Amino acid sequence: SEHIIVDNGNDEDGLLLKEIFPKVLGVAVVCEGGGNPTVKNEISMMIKAVYGISSNNISISEMKN
Repeated sequence: SEHIIVDNGNDEDGLLLKEIFPKVLGVAVVCEGGGNPTVKNEISMMIKAVYGISSNNISISEMKN
């Protein structure tokens, strides 16, 4: 984001010009239970809902010890 200080008499105020958030293109998850199809599906549905990305851009793997 970019800010400009505006002088309006006795006070100075900040003015936000623009705020840009990075776009999430893909997500990789490594977790216990990541090999279980039910767990994979639930995590994938949550990621799709939060980030609005397709399942093709989500990778879920089981954590190895």
